[in-house]
Amino acid sequence: MFLGCEVKPPENGDTLAQKAVVTGTSSNGKKFVVSGWHSCRLSNERNEITEGTFTNVAVRTGDRIFTPPVSAGLLNGIMRQKLIEEGVLQERTLYPRDLKNADAVYCLNSVRGMFEVELCF
Repeated sequence: MFLGCEVKPPENGDTLAQKAVVTGTSSNGKKFVVSGWHSCRLSNERNEITEGTFTNVAVRTGDRIFTPPVSAGLLNGIMRQKLIEEGVLQERTLYPRDLKNADAVYCLNSVRGMFEVELCF
């Protein structure tokens, strides 16, 4: 699986905490292509990682796995909540460099569970 493109929300933040798949041109005028990728990485106006298009995101650094906090503007997915409660995930603000420097990057949702992905950017 691949985590590929980057989509940023409009400056006014009106899409934060709402997950919508945007194709063609985003509301801030940025054109992008999603074809061939499993998911797109979404970020907020502070360039913090929020989530994938239909998954939550996590990174492993050493023996710890981090996921962005809800305050970053993401949907608090069922699998994400479960793994936090079980102590598998810890919340921490993540930036694009954290994805690139991670030992592993994961996507997770309640249908597919937690699975490792490769970065395409």
